[in-house]
Amino acid sequence: MVTTLAAVIVSIVLAFALSEVCVRLKIPRVIGQIAAGMVLSISLFKTSFFTPSTLEIFSFLAYLGTIFLFFFVGMEIDMRKFRKHVNQAALISILNTAIPFTAGVLLGIFVFHFEPLVAVIIGISLAVSSQAISLDVLDEFRLIKTRIGGLVIAAGAVDDIFELILISGILMAINATSNISGLFEIFASGIIFILIIIIFRRFLVPFIIDRLDEEKNPALLFAGAVMISLMMAGIAEYLGLDALIGALIAGVLVRQTFLAEGRHGIFEEHSIAKVIHTLAFGFLVPLFFVWVGLNTNVSSMLHNLGFGLVLTAVAILGTVGGTMLAVMLSKGSALEGMTIGWGVNPKGDVELVIATLALQNYLITVDIFSAIILMALLTTLISPIVFRFFIRRFYARQQRAGAAAG
Repeated sequence: MVTTLAAVIVSIVLAFALSEVCVRLKIPRVIGQIAAGMVLSISLFKTSFFTPSTLEIFSFLAYLGTIFLFFFVGMEIDMRKFRKHVNQAALISILNTAIPFTAGVLLGIFVFHFEPLVAVIIGISLAVSSQAISLDVLDEFRLIKTRIGGLVIAAGAVDDIFELILISGILMAINATSNISGLFEIFASGIIFILIIIIFRRFLVPFIIDRLDEEKNPALLFAGAVMISLMMAGIAEYLGLDALIGALIAGVLVRQTFLAEGRHGIFEEHSIAKVIHTLAFGFLVPLFFVWVGLNTNVSSMLHNLGFGLVLTAVAILGTVGGTMLAVMLSKGSALEGMTIGWGVNPKGDVELVIATLALQNYLITVDIFSAIILMALLTTLISPIVFRFFIRRFYARQQRAGAAAG
């Protein structure tokens, strides 16, 4: 009989093997991780490696991966990074979030006749972006500290704030739909949770970090960060909100505490952020993406190919078009707007969490879930390729301008 450990080993090995293939093809790793899940979802493999009890444990590990993913996203929100470009970044983020979100909601309600909550889930899936892939390309061309690199990073930081608001709202809505307590209790729980956040921010988080920092032991600081994350996630879940909201806010609190206490160097260079990143993206997050692949019905994806392509087109046009409009309104060039637009266009992490939770709570069907997965895969696959193309054009123009000025 295959054990849970064997199932995890097979999943991790296959995920990283396919990830390496993707890296060599200059395709984001997440494609390989989801593909691993799709391979393992084939009846022969699924019945061989995944019993009901194994799937239950695997599901928990995947869920734990989402908690650490949201915790890491929270730690990445740095207000200082986008102060220099805050006005333009805010305009970019408003337009490249609002346009695809609104288009997705209207498409869901008036074209496909979905329920409003389903349409909102689709809208969020089209609006949420992931800049991690684009940062790799910026680093490749040494453009992170340039104006265009600063705008991509700044827009991503402002996007994180808008996404925090959207995600918190939809997670509360999902919980209210699946919980008999209703919206009033969710609202009351939200007020209580805000008070708890204040207590954590002013007293508990600084106390924990101060005590552990006295030991000068990176392992203890890491343990403290994990403890804070799980405590906030557990409290949010107990209050009937969602553990992911708690994990996300915990990441923000931990980062802000380090900055407030003058430990920015420790946070950036010490093992806190690095080890959280290693634990999340080296083990738990890949398991989540394998889990997404396991729950993706390939035949359903092919059956809903048209729907998935429509979502992909709306996501790209909304995000890239909204970014171009914002940059041009800020007196930037069309090339700059197009480059930044493709830089903030990749999907492939947070929206998959939202879609998975919606599927598990029976708010969306497998067909809708499969179409969202297809959209995420296509935008994640296409965006870095196109972004790299426009970066080369932008980089060449910068060199010509520098030569002419010289």
